[in-house]
Amino acid sequence: MLMSLGRVLTGLTASLVGVLLLAGCDSLGPEEPFGPGAIFVDLQSPNGDEGAAVFEIEDPLGLADLTPSGGWLLHEVGEGKTRVVVILTTPGAIQFQVRSDDVRDLPVISLIQVAGPENDLRSLEGYHVDLFQMAARRER
Repeated sequence: MLMSLGRVLTGLTASLVGVLLLAGCDSLGPEEPFGPGAIFVDLQSPNGDEGAAVFEIEDPLGLADLTPSGGWLLHEVGEGKTRVVVILTTPGAIQFQVRSDDVRDLPVISLIQVAGPENDLRSLEGYHVDLFQMAARRER
């Protein structure tokens, strides 16, 4: 009987150690941002430097303070959508920030048109929009 009890205790101890290890691993890795903060929008271009771009943000509730990187940013709020125009003063990468009430709720942002450094309209093939979250708090 003692031998069986010893095996049971060893098995329980091993199981408990396993559960604790898994619980500890669950808290490792990158923490997800949440709460108010900035969402960085970065246009990935197959053509290098750009001159301007037009974006559309769907359902922009909770979004405010559009901030360009290196140029002008104009926007028009419509019903359920916001149209954003970024015009660079010097050709380069097109990026801007959107303030959000909760950065976990990423907006849907579509590229509508893009122009090269000489104001020539380009095909949208090969372009994509990357979104990066930045918040004041992180989950633990």
